[in-house]
Amino acid sequence: MDSIERFIEQMANHAEADGLPRISGRIMAYFVINGGPFSFSEIADNLGISRGSASTNTRLLRDLGILERYQKPGSRQDYYVLAVQPYQRLLKGYIERMESSINNIKQLVDAPETELPTAALERLDALEGFYHTAIESTRVALEKTGGNHA
Repeated sequence: MDSIERFIEQMANHAEADGLPRISGRIMAYFVINGGPFSFSEIADNLGISRGSASTNTRLLRDLGILERYQKPGSRQDYYVLAVQPYQRLLKGYIERMESSINNIKQLVDAPETELPTAALERLDALEGFYHTAIESTRVALEKTGGNHA
């Protein structure tokens, strides 16, 4: 296995550890190395995966802000390229999901029909505090990487 193949497989392992499909990590690594634009067929052929898997995971990476759809003049196929500031987009999405989690906590705690034991309220408070700290840390990382403040 050469160093590029090893990098692609390591990114697959990292994606899986983060709860994403392994193939999405392989596709992301492929785009980091090669840029694009690539069609689903090209992605599938170059990574030795099915076209359906290439399509599903490419769309997932698009939804995460890592890839962008690209239209080649005169072509009816969709192509994809590495997005502008893809890593900053990942951080912004992370912040959005944590803010949503904070809102979920507040809705539970503030619901008039919900009576939670003190220990549950303490755990929810600790979880909310964790999210606030993680959001602030992520905003610092975002600023350091040239992303706009989220």
